[in-house]
Amino acid sequence: MNMNDKKIFLTEFTWDGVDYTGPNIVANTHEQAELICESLGCRVVGELTDVIVADGGDGDGYETLH
Repeated sequence: MNMNDKKIFLTEFTWDGVDYTGPNIVANTHEQAELICESLGCRVVGELTDVIVADGGDGDGYETLH
């Protein structure tokens, strides 16, 4: 597989009973991401499939959400 076939997997970890966002894992498959997570002490919670950039009106492509 080449770099274009890689996927981004989203992770989380628990510290003192609280869940936190973990590192993003780049891997070919969900199974590979799970193996990477084992060594990092986190777990896969999803796969990044879409990125949406909202136009904030000032042309920079970003919008502040409150």
